[in-house]
Amino acid sequence: MKKVIISGLALLILTSLLVIIFQGGPNSEEVQEAEIHNEDEGASEEDEESELVDFEYDPSDFMIRAYRPLMRSDLFEEDGEGCYEIDEVIERGDCFLEVINDHLSFDLNYDQTQFYFPIQQERDDWEDVFYFEIGDEGDLVDIELLDYAEEYEDEFAGPQDDLARGKETLMAYWYVFSSVIPNEFRPTLERVYWLDAQEQQLLAIYRPPDDSEILSLVLSQYVGDYDTPVKVILIHEFGHYLTLNSSEIDYSDGLYEDDPSLCEEYLTVYGCAKEDSYINQFVDLFWSDLLEEHEAIDWSEESDDYREFFEKNENHFFNTYQGTEPEEDIAESFAFFVFLDSDRVETGDRVKYDKVDFFYQFDELVELRTEILENFYNLSLEDGNRY
Repeated sequence: MKKVIISGLALLILTSLLVIIFQGGPNSEEVQEAEIHNEDEGASEEDEESELVDFEYDPSDFMIRAYRPLMRSDLFEEDGEGCYEIDEVIERGDCFLEVINDHLSFDLNYDQTQFYFPIQQERDDWEDVFYFEIGDEGDLVDIELLDYAEEYEDEFAGPQDDLARGKETLMAYWYVFSSVIPNEFRPTLERVYWLDAQEQQLLAIYRPPDDSEILSLVLSQYVGDYDTPVKVILIHEFGHYLTLNSSEIDYSDGLYEDDPSLCEEYLTVYGCAKEDSYINQFVDLFWSDLLEEHEAIDWSEESDDYREFFEKNENHFFNTYQGTEPEEDIAESFAFFVFLDSDRVETGDRVKYDKVDFFYQFDELVELRTEILENFYNLSLEDGNRY
């Protein structure tokens, strides 16, 4: 069995779903943060066998069986039409956000009661089952069955075969994700994995063990059908991709793990942040006085270290998960950046609002925010579903 290291986990409990950033591949884990990391130096060729299956993907087949229908689509369309007439980018994004708030339900995470995250513990019982390859145009092009697929059993499969529900679920989530996030903003997101994580509900970004230059989206078998509140989790996970991809981070496998002092900037779970990367600038602004204390935290269930750290710095975070590490902080701040009205950010007088405001200095991200919100509106209107 291959060991999965979940490092810097983007774990978030939201609508009963755990949101994670894995370091390494999803087969087991030792938690840290943003990805899953397979370590199996003695793996045989037989262990690594997989089966590539031809696959034809038609997005129109997967406009999700369980989406909530859009109520009063005529009013929804009317409310959104005026947004197109607004030239100023931030204001136009706020307009679409207001329409989404009125018609498509979702909640940002303001929970400040949980201080222990059991997902951040070692385990060796997670297995990846199969993955889809993502093509150059952002569609799903091939499916690769991994060794574990032969013994995998889906207790929710019903009359279908054990892999069918996983395939349909991945297609459905990818349909929304790929429709909302422009393809040019995810060039190295190349796979979508189905994971047997026992009874854990996981939606995550992770780095496959066989190619350190790409990132993947992963879902577990306890994840249910897509529902409209999941949009916040998808954007949180995209925030991980945005800030931890190879254009932002120097991965240099093993180099910084062996000698962290070689990294002169912030050392993420994936590697050394580049000087001008989003996360390096973010950490310089908001974590330079916190890192030493944060690194000394005992994360065991019996310890009160994190509770004390959070309560001391409560004005820095909207929720307790956000403070578990800088990688989670920037991803969660990005989700608030997308789904929080700019006027509220401007009038907020705490550090947590400054973190959201951080993204407004980047024109490309301001444009992206508006495009994401507009895409949620357009997709919901086109399909008649509440995405």
